Amino acid sequence: MIASICFVISMWHNPIVTQVPERELAPVLTQKVKENPADFVAWNKIGAYYLQLAQETGDHSIFREAEGAFRHALQASAMNQTARQGMARALSGRHLFMDALREARTLAYSDIAETESLALLGDIHLSMGHVREAKSLFAELDRLHSTPESWMRLTQVHLALGNAAQAREWADLLETQLNGDDERVAWTRTTWAKYLSDRDPDLAKAILDEVIEISPQFVWAKVALAEIELAKGSWQRVVDLLSPIAKTNERPRVHLMVAEAQRQLGHVTEAEHIETAVSTRVQKQVSQGDWGHARDLIEHWLNQPDTELVSRAVDWASYEFAQVRQDQKAAELLAWGLSSMDRNAEAADLLQPYLSHQDLPTTFLFRAGIICAKAGRDLTARHLLAAALMRQTGNIGQLESEAKAYMKKTISWNKSASKP
Repeated sequence: MIASICFVISMWHNPIVTQVPERELAPVLTQKVKENPADFVAWNKIGAYYLQLAQETGDHSIFREAEGAFRHALQASAMNQTARQGMARALSGRHLFMDALREARTLAYSDIAETESLALLGDIHLSMGHVREAKSLFAELDRLHSTPESWMRLTQVHLALGNAAQAREWADLLETQLNGDDERVAWTRTTWAKYLSDRDPDLAKAILDEVIEISPQFVWAKVALAEIELAKGSWQRVVDLLSPIAKTNERPRVHLMVAEAQRQLGHVTEAEHIETAVSTRVQKQVSQGDWGHARDLIEHWLNQPDTELVSRAVDWASYEFAQVRQDQKAAELLAWGLSSMDRNAEAADLLQPYLSHQDLPTTFLFRAGIICAKAGRDLTARHLLAAALMRQTGNIGQLESEAKAYMKKTISWNKSASKP
């Protein structure tokens, strides 16, 4: 069963370390299906191997290989549940979420539905930004079969909802039941640190340092720590953390962080080479219908002075928001791009449904506040920017400077208006 490799959507969106015993058997399995194309068990194992490989390398094109293997399995055994679960995982890995959702719903609402099918459906909903649907499914999953995997999911979904206290309860339950060196504990601690990274970066860093000390091979913790170090301006530390990972992992964000650090260290030519390689690779993937890494490049383009790149980022962000997923980050990136093109009222309207969410990320608060300020919605802007500035993370750079300048100006206006 796919359940035996835990739950997997993406190493970076719902990152879970998996165990695939078929790794060493891959050549044998490939030979088996050549001899007997109807061997759906072998096809399922090949698909599971490719799912794991796609996570480890960050190469989303490998999800295509996984999808192909599971299609072969379904051709041989149309009702095979393991193959259909694997197919949904592969499609989700390619960010073809609507297709993945159809597969997952077929399983979850069938007469032979099982807990893995509920978990799969919830995972896909969460990746699409359907947080309340995911919460309902994960709660039902825990009611039917309470396990560390269900607690991990509930930790993540409560953080997505801004329910930090409830998330902490599930995380504590997990830690009381598992050893500190268990990779599920490393995952949960890293998820918690990611949540804290723009709220209390010093505490987040301390958590990640401990995770890496206990589980030195846990890549996601190193990437999360590098994000904090990059915001602090610890350029050499970023290079030291990520350069070994970049040798075997194609995740664009890893390479783009290395490029930014190298640029700040004065290695401009090397940085440009990395950025060009990432841009070429991701644009090729998108042209083939794979949007898994598009968001990393959108964010990078939005930070560039080149108006053509910003325009392209807005085009991509518009497509992602309309066709791929409508989560909070998708709305934030699209709105920030629109604002960069002086379409501030449109951007502010886009963000409006998300402003009522609890405990919004600091970067979102800053960007939304700045957009509302530019759109002339001063009351909302002051509320958002005051909330962001109260956190005093010191890691937001230009956004924080722009917010402080706006707040200082509005205070001056208010003082002038109050004079007789």
